[in-house]
Amino acid sequence: MAMSRCPDCGFGWSWRLGDGRRKCRRCGRRFRERTLWDASRLDSRTKTELVQRFAWGVPVYRQRFSLVASRPATERFYRLIRLAMAYAEHLREPFEGSLECDETTFGGARKGKRGWGAAGKVIVFGIIKRNGLVKAAPIQAHDGASIMQVIQAQSREGSLYYTDEW
Repeated sequence: MAMSRCPDCGFGWSWRLGDGRRKCRRCGRRFRERTLWDASRLDSRTKTELVQRFAWGVPVYRQRFSLVASRPATERFYRLIRLAMAYAEHLREPFEGSLECDETTFGGARKGKRGWGAAGKVIVFGIIKRNGLVKAAPIQAHDGASIMQVIQAQSREGSLYYTDEW
């Protein structure tokens, strides 16, 4: 995935110049097209170590005792990894076949209202393929219209859906 947006104005259209750089159509700034790996100025060995730690699930605050890079650089690189993962997830084909659908709430334990209308909780709807792949998305309300939008976006027509209520 190459980043071809202008670093100044964020515009997505640009011309390719003869020397390999790009020129923004809006502001005229010349810039180099970079991959996500090149977007960080950390050296390759440090990036590889951070990717390993990310895969192991080591949070940034736990790395304060064994510094590979500074805390802000590590946080920035973790954000780049999450961006690449979200982009790859977005490009993945919709599910088809036997799918299981369910919704749940995430958030801290708070006093007061329980259930779907509890304050400070996020409703998340998930589609699970029988081979173990999962797609999850937050929804605004616990109603059929919100759920159908996610189902239509994340699965193909003609799939067999297993649900608890809908």
